[in-house]
Amino acid sequence: MSDKLKNICFDIIDKCVSEIKQKENMNKIKKEVLDPCVTYIMERLYPYILSTCIVFVLIVLMCIAILTILIFNKNISLKKL
Repeated sequence: MSDKLKNICFDIIDKCVSEIKQKENMNKIKKEVLDPCVTYIMERLYPYILSTCIVFVLIVLMCIAILTILIFNKNISLKKL
């Protein structure tokens, strides 16, 4: 690219960045673009997050149950001796 074109591109990008950094524009971007995107993503991920939590809780409960069964079996086998 020529130097003139580079300078023009740099100036355009610089102007865009300075315009976006203004507080009212940032608020508008947050309300109109980011909030709906995050809301949509959370709505789509919610079932997976919920099912993962349920599976995790079930695994923990199964581990506790298995540990309890092993402890009681050990105590019962020691009493028989």
